[in-house]
Amino acid sequence: MAVIFPSNNATANGANAPDRAIDATELGRVGPLITPSDLRTGVLFGIPLVSPIVDPITKKPAVMTDEIIARKIRQAIARVELGCGFTITPVQHEFRLPFVPTEYRAFGFIQVPVRPILSVQSLAVKGPSGDAILYNVPLEWISRGQFHRGLMSIIPLNAAFLTPNALPSASAGGVAFLAILGSTGYVAQWWRLQCVAGFDEGKIPDAINDILAVTAAIEILSELSALHTAQSHSISIDGMSQSISLGQVFQARMQQLEEDRKRLEGKLKTLMGLRYFVDNI
Repeated sequence: MAVIFPSNNATANGANAPDRAIDATELGRVGPLITPSDLRTGVLFGIPLVSPIVDPITKKPAVMTDEIIARKIRQAIARVELGCGFTITPVQHEFRLPFVPTEYRAFGFIQVPVRPILSVQSLAVKGPSGDAILYNVPLEWISRGQFHRGLMSIIPLNAAFLTPNALPSASAGGVAFLAILGSTGYVAQWWRLQCVAGFDEGKIPDAINDILAVTAAIEILSELSALHTAQSHSISIDGMSQSISLGQVFQARMQQLEEDRKRLEGKLKTLMGLRYFVDNI
């Protein structure tokens, strides 16, 4: 079950696009979520967002307000999340994941079904049946370097060697417990993971904002194009004439934006590790 989660209350467990991450530099440039004003002055610059049809009651043409554009942006978020396979708005999740010996021996490798991971509230060992928690994995043992791809690893080395010639009492039992698991076979629904997926408020990568702007603009221009199909302007000079339809102008701009959307979608899928799937057989 997934619920919208206020990211400012999440347990901070590191950024999902860490600084100096060479393979995620495009995700490191962040800013606030795009606004209707950004859309007007960006991909929709110079395009009159006004209906050519006059309202019979007000006797004025309908204008696409900031409220309407803001709704288009929210719809674009849902479309991009569905089409690209990653989460933008922070959502809390709880998963029951299997224990796979081959993956566990690779420093507790875990592929989370959602990405990017914003924070981890808990990672616990839980039996296949019942609600009893056998062991809570300390959050400082979780490697965060690949959170943007939904990847986690359990690396208890820092805790195990925190003090010279001795193990901290809180870590000793945990390291021994995790070491014993190395010889265990496959166990279904062994891990219980509680995490938040998405991007922190005010820290939306520029590449994400770009694809949201393009997606929202395509929807807006599609509606305007349907209204302007019969609207045209004719220019005649010395026997030469030219007819320009606003609907045709919108169609040309939509085609250009659709190409940009496909390019951005491919780039983001690569950054998020959605271009391929690798597992142990």
